[in-house]
Amino acid sequence: MKYEDEKPIFNLGLYQKQKAKLKRDDQSQKNILLWSKENLKAYLRGTFDGRGLIYSNPSGKTILSIQHDDFSQVEMYQKVLEMLDIQSFTYYPITNGEPAQIFIVGKNNVEKFKNKIGIDDVNETNKFFSYLKGFDWED
Repeated sequence: MKYEDEKPIFNLGLYQKQKAKLKRDDQSQKNILLWSKENLKAYLRGTFDGRGLIYSNPSGKTILSIQHDDFSQVEMYQKVLEMLDIQSFTYYPITNGEPAQIFIVGKNNVEKFKNKIGIDDVNETNKFFSYLKGFDWED
């Protein structure tokens, strides 16, 4: 499926800019998707360290997010996650200046991210996975 066929258009100006960028980036994304799984994991680890966020709500549920201003990058990150059997969903912004985001939710998906990809910053990892000890919820 092509990008314009599967995504709702909320902001036409932003959509047109992203569509033009997508055409330029299409070949480089195809090349990245051909990398070995180990290289894809390292790529996502670096991406999460630079662009990742960890949310924790009052009930103790943890959500991981990766943000980017470029829709095509966000979609590529999601494809890589799918290749690693980690489910996620994408948020497309409605207003200019707001980044697109991938969200990784659910105990199983968060644990898969931890086991398959991990986080390079040891202090960040310790803080994050201390939240996991209190998990008593399911997907």
